[in-house]
Amino acid sequence: MKGQSGSAQVITPDFRRRETDYLGPAEVLSVEGSDLLVCLSDGSERRATMAFVSPYEPRTGDLLLVIGKHDDHYAIGVLKGSGRTSLRFEGDVDLHAEGGTLRLSADQAVEIRAPEVAVHAPRVTTWAETLIQKAHALYQRVTTALDVEAGQTRTVVQGTSALKARTVTVSAEETTTVQGKQVHLG
Repeated sequence: MKGQSGSAQVITPDFRRRETDYLGPAEVLSVEGSDLLVCLSDGSERRATMAFVSPYEPRTGDLLLVIGKHDDHYAIGVLKGSGRTSLRFEGDVDLHAEGGTLRLSADQAVEIRAPEVAVHAPRVTTWAETLIQKAHALYQRVTTALDVEAGQTRTVVQGTSALKARTVTVSAEETTTVQGKQVHLG
């Protein structure tokens, strides 16, 4: 630029960080709706507005990435958190791994809650050290074969137990015991 005297004036931008600018970690002191009270790395306390890309519910003690200028501060990331991330959608949602495998994993547990759960697959495999099933009523319909192989089996029925088949074979290598007040054969 030319000044009044005709000489060139050089303008240099000030790249020095201003005292009111901030980008760094901040500990959550309290959560009040979408506003937070945070402690910046210099020890000062500021109000910050949540501006996360993913919906995160911070908790006291979380370490967040905060950016600020003057009195406006925004929490833009989670450095160390213990809060909840909750994805909520209206209507139907499809989650699909095109040409790949969809995996859900967690360090503690995976829960599915719904009024009804349906699984449609040509094959379902379950691997568990212990499998516990609880139901008010359990109905199983197998059209081809039901094969159970176990180290031991025990069935306790509080009421009546009925077994109906075209042919029944009971085989034991050692002892077979039938015990009851009455035993009807034939």
